[in-house]
Amino acid sequence: MATAALPFVFSVLILPFFAASDDTQTLLSIKQGFNSPPSLLSWNASNGPHCNWKGVECAPATNAVTALYLTSHDLHGELPATICDLKNLTVLDLTDNYISGSFPSLLSRCTQLQSLNLSENLLVGAIPDDIARLTELRELNLSGNNLTGDIPRGIGRLASLEILFMMCNQLNGSVPPEIGELQNLAMLVLAFNPFRPAEIRPEIGRLKRLRYLYMREMNLIGPIPMSFGNLTALERLDVCQNKLTGSISAGIFRLPNLKILYLYQNNLTGEIPRQILSTGLEEIDLSQNQLTGTLPAQVATLENLTVLYLEKNDLSGELPPEIGLMKRLVDLKLFTNRFNGSLPPDFGRYSDLIYLEVAENEFSGELPKHLCQRGQLKAVSAYSNNFSGEFPEGLARCSSLQHVMAYNNRFSGEIP
Repeated sequence: MATAALPFVFSVLILPFFAASDDTQTLLSIKQGFNSPPSLLSWNASNGPHCNWKGVECAPATNAVTALYLTSHDLHGELPATICDLKNLTVLDLTDNYISGSFPSLLSRCTQLQSLNLSENLLVGAIPDDIARLTELRELNLSGNNLTGDIPRGIGRLASLEILFMMCNQLNGSVPPEIGELQNLAMLVLAFNPFRPAEIRPEIGRLKRLRYLYMREMNLIGPIPMSFGNLTALERLDVCQNKLTGSISAGIFRLPNLKILYLYQNNLTGEIPRQILSTGLEEIDLSQNQLTGTLPAQVATLENLTVLYLEKNDLSGELPPEIGLMKRLVDLKLFTNRFNGSLPPDFGRYSDLIYLEVAENEFSGELPKHLCQRGQLKAVSAYSNNFSGEFPEGLARCSSLQHVMAYNNRFSGEIP
């Protein structure tokens, strides 16, 4: 019995040695493939086991290489062909180097990869469809290259993918409908790419685990999909600086986990939805659109709201007086609209107000007296309104104040 077990015991003991030895040679080959840069000087057999080399992480039991963290290592040229000889490699991070050429199709052999970060390099050309062979991928970051063409349809077969970053490339094709197949996706970042003008893929609304959606400057047109009302996990929605049209669907303001909403610099029309059930909202930016109507009173119930930007629309009417009671609102920009009536007298009394910009409206009455009560105020922009009365005396004692613009009004009396 003991004799029969000897080959098995021998294999258990000796295979990790061969695996470790193979990985040492592979790492030296990778170093040579990058022309032996100074940043990989520690990759030398005289420096002890390869698991101690800079940027290398190993499995404790076998000493097999599982991760390479080579951020900002001044690596030049194409990716060495031997990199996938590291059979247990699960993490490859080559952020901020000078890796060039087309997307390295050789990576399709790294079938254990769970995290691939090639951001901030010099990659060009199209993303190949066979990227779908990396079926274990959870994180894929290709941002900051010069990749062109479409996002391949094969991306939808990466069923484990949780994070997808492709911002700041030259992608000039389209986003495929298969993007809606990524049911585990939590972060989708495609911003700053010159895609062909197209509507937002409604299939994105199927991503029930999506928390972060960043689609700024992508040549998006048409309406915000109604399906976005199904993104119940969404915390941040940023589709600003596009050419979106239509109204803001009521479903957006019903998303239960939404904290950041950036829709600015589009061509959105209609009113701001009256019912706001996204009670955790912290920042809202709807500026530079063509929105009409009044500011919903429910905005004042958003206890976590710190930033509200509505400038350069066609909004009108009086502000809800309760907005002056908001305890976390520090930055309010309403300039270039048609708001009227008086500003709530309690502005600055209950929050650490920093910026109040209400210029180019039809406001009247006095400026609130408590703007700098909390000692944080930096700027007041109230020009081109119908404000009257005396200038608030409290501003004279506001040591944090940097800018005051209040010309073209009807103030009287002396400046404090």
